[in-house]
Amino acid sequence: MHVKPRLNTDSLVSTALTTTSAERTKPLVAALGAKGVDAKSTWRTTENKTAKAIMDTMVELEIDLLVIGSHGQGRFEGLLGSTGTKLVRHAPASVLVLREPNSKA
Repeated sequence: MHVKPRLNTDSLVSTALTTTSAERTKPLVAALGAKGVDAKSTWRTTENKTAKAIMDTMVELEIDLLVIGSHGQGRFEGLLGSTGTKLVRHAPASVLVLREPNSKA
């Protein structure tokens, strides 16, 4: 009897998400680095407490500026989502919110 080895999907998903995260933040990290800013991106997994996990990471890594994006989609167009709002209100350091310019202006 031949048994197929079990595929570790958690590892595959983690690798894919980490790679995607690094690729998406690479241009911003590079641009900041070119201006002399010590910048890096990090990726962690969490279950339902995203803002807390981000704030815990900020403390752990001694982050003094958190940059987050806002795409203004959903029911409250133009506003931050619940995670972004929590970070802006409660983060242990400054938070910079970036958004794409409104093309309707």
